[in-house]
Amino acid sequence: MTRWPYVLGLSIAVLTILGLLLPRDISLPLWLVMDVLGDAEGYVVITLALYFLLSPRIGYSSLLIILVSGLVNIYLKDLLRIPRPEDALIEAEGYSFPSGHAQVSGTFWTALYLFLKSRAVVVIGAPYVALISVSRLVLGVHTPVDVLGGVVIGFVVGLSAPFIIELIDEYLLTRYGVHVILGSIALLMYVGMGYETLLKIGGVALGMALHHVFYREDLELDMRTRLLGYVGYLVPAFILTRLAIDPVTTFLVFLVIGGLAPVYYFRFLPRMGRGG
Repeated sequence: MTRWPYVLGLSIAVLTILGLLLPRDISLPLWLVMDVLGDAEGYVVITLALYFLLSPRIGYSSLLIILVSGLVNIYLKDLLRIPRPEDALIEAEGYSFPSGHAQVSGTFWTALYLFLKSRAVVVIGAPYVALISVSRLVLGVHTPVDVLGGVVIGFVVGLSAPFIIELIDEYLLTRYGVHVILGSIALLMYVGMGYETLLKIGGVALGMALHHVFYREDLELDMRTRLLGYVGYLVPAFILTRLAIDPVTTFLVFLVIGGLAPVYYFRFLPRMGRGG
């Protein structure tokens, strides 16, 4: 293994320690950034980076698992209905246990390790999960029990990732049906619970069904084309999020964002690169 994972992992660990040692008014921007990067939406951005830059298969599989983890988290929150701490520095959606940020982080890095079987994932993922978890405590939106429970549940969901993906690969109908099921569950849960995150999960889940429509195993693209493609995807995706002003537009926007990735990668990028 090259040195860069160790450098990155150590940098994340040092960043966490510095954030804890520095006065809160100085370190607060760090924790606010982690608030964005550590939720389900933040991991959509991260998994789609894997989709474009590493492997569409790995990126898709990782995205699917974090969507499942997000649904599990919201269900548990609404089932247990444990109130959040009263001295939170920011507003947070829903109940307290388990921490969604800690759970989704635990799910993502566990699943990614099982997909790649790479020690680099552990070296980077362990301090990253710690940083996300600490941010929830510093911001006052969770208790240590919330965070610990989130990490453990996320680890368990992540361990199921290879089994879930194997089922999807083995049965053709399941490949499309899983997206209909996930999207429908998310929308039904939204009706009963009112979490806006569910609209986003449902939209992305349904949109990513197009991955199986356009997927080409033989497609090879150089890294420059992949990188330009990812940036070219993020810009319209970000612009689209500005149009999400109510439940209907929020769902439609994330439906388009989910479906845009495979269409863009498999239909448009081959024309830009040399490998298509």
